[in-house]
Amino acid sequence: MATAHRSKPTGDVALRYPPTSVSPPSSAVNPAIVVSQWPTDGWNCEGDVPAVFQQRGHRRIRRLIGAEHGFKPAEMYAETGLGLGARRAGQFDVAEKHLHNVLDWHRAQRFQAGTALALAELGFIAELRGDAALAHRLQREGYELARYGGDPRAIALALEGLAGAHALAGQYDQAARLFGGAARVRKSVGRPLPAGQRDDVDRIAASVKRDLGETAFDAEFQHGAEAALDDLVGQSWGTRTRT
Repeated sequence: MATAHRSKPTGDVALRYPPTSVSPPSSAVNPAIVVSQWPTDGWNCEGDVPAVFQQRGHRRIRRLIGAEHGFKPAEMYAETGLGLGARRAGQFDVAEKHLHNVLDWHRAQRFQAGTALALAELGFIAELRGDAALAHRLQREGYELARYGGDPRAIALALEGLAGAHALAGQYDQAARLFGGAARVRKSVGRPLPAGQRDDVDRIAASVKRDLGETAFDAEFQHGAEAALDDLVGQSWGTRTRT
């Protein structure tokens, strides 16, 4: 029986499962239907982010269903949630393992939305670990994919990730401008960042404001909100040490 394609909000990118190139398995029980009946509000991130980690049991069941029935999209959907939850719980090694699995599969399927989300999450992990260069490379790759795919929320997420990389490298003015660009993109589609998703943005912005001051941050933020996105992303990248 054919399964309709549906959009599922995941993190900040609306993933479309299953990808066009993947068909659900033929069996007496359609795993796509079984999977769709489990609660999903743990990692659609419209609510409180800690709920992401609390729902891991449901995602493990989805993952088992997908693996047992050979329905890889369900397995990857679940593994994405496990990676998001582990990252937010500070279990970076666990998160990386899940997210690299997700990244490899989405790349093989040429599924840009899933690839962009995995790159953004891996970029945040690199930033949290203090590797500014790796964080920048991952977020820049995710930005290019998001721009090609045309998903505004994925573009905004990549810009916020790039802001984190620039802040870590000591380029606070550029980080503030990237936040301004991201906010403009979100506003353009009427989807401001929900409270449950603001941990990374608030954490990074607080660091930038501490170094720039509120007035300078607001000025650079406004500058970024008015700039062309590709010009923002293309501005200089360096590794100036924090003072």
